[in-house]
Amino acid sequence: MYSFGNLSHDVDCREVAFLLNPAHPRYQYAHLDGLCRQLNYELHELGHTERILCSPEHFSELTNSVSTVAGAIGDNIADEVVQTPAKLDELAAAYRNHREERGGFLGELLLLGRQDLIDFPILPAKRWFRVLPTFLFGG
Repeated sequence: MYSFGNLSHDVDCREVAFLLNPAHPRYQYAHLDGLCRQLNYELHELGHTERILCSPEHFSELTNSVSTVAGAIGDNIADEVVQTPAKLDELAAAYRNHREERGGFLGELLLLGRQDLIDFPILPAKRWFRVLPTFLFGG
C-alpha cells in the first residue's frame, strides 16, 4: 500500500488495507501487528507512572480496533489471546471512567481489585493466529 501522504496524520495504510478486505489474513496480521505495538507503547509506563500514555478516547479506538481484527480472525484466533479483546475493552472502560482527582490509574485498578487488567500481556500479532498466514513463512 502506498502512503496517503498529507491527507491525515492518523491514516495508517495497514488499517486501510484491513478495512478494504478484513477477511485477508495478510491485512489482519499487518493491522494487528501495528495495534499490538501501539498498545504496548501506550501501556509500558503504567507500572511506573500509573498512567496510560494516550487519551482515553485514543485508547478506546485502539481497543475497538483490536476487537474488530480479532472478530475478523474468527476461529483462527489462538486460545492464549481469545480473552485479550474483552480485557482490553474492560481496561478502556475503566480508563474512560477514571478521574485524575482519585489519583493514579494503576492505583485505582488495584483498589478496585482489578489486577487482572494489569497483568495480561499484549502478545505480538504472530501469537494471535492458530495457523499463521502463509506469507510469514515465505509462501
